[in-house]
Amino acid sequence: MGNDKWLSLKEASKMTGKSVNALRLLVNRKRFDMVKRVEGNGFSQWMIHHDSLVKTCGDDMGSTSDSDKGLSGGSQSAVMNTCQVNTVTLEHYDQQREKWLEERDKLQAGLMMYQYKFEELDRQIRLLPAPVESIPSKLAELEAQTAEDRQALTRSQETIKALEEALQNERSRSWWQKLWGK
Repeated sequence: MGNDKWLSLKEASKMTGKSVNALRLLVNRKRFDMVKRVEGNGFSQWMIHHDSLVKTCGDDMGSTSDSDKGLSGGSQSAVMNTCQVNTVTLEHYDQQREKWLEERDKLQAGLMMYQYKFEELDRQIRLLPAPVESIPSKLAELEAQTAEDRQALTRSQETIKALEEALQNERSRSWWQKLWGK
């Protein structure tokens, strides 16, 4: 009868000592091999096969006979053995957290060093002289700019000379010509 026995979550909870919600979580995480969902009277419930329950939580369940576990249908109480729970002490967690924080700080420092190194290399590259291939084109640009500046300078000089001549002519006129506008 133990091989064909399907247990509800409530019965399995009594057998293992785990809460119904914990067993439901194990079912959702697919920890049991044989599980089925039974629908009836407007609700559904999970059923776990006895062998699957023994396989998953068998180490902590005590004896496996139906009468010892209260599975015979009588009013016998279930043995309240729990499956092994992996717990971490607070001190161990704090130590591990400190290690993780130290590793994170070291990694951040290393990343900052690499970032600084790359920024420094970028600055040094910017300070290097221009490559040889770009020099002739740069010289051609500068010569063209110089020619334009010379032309603008000669035009300015010619304008200044014309203004000087006009002022000289104005100064050489007599006062009565200036007064009557001749």
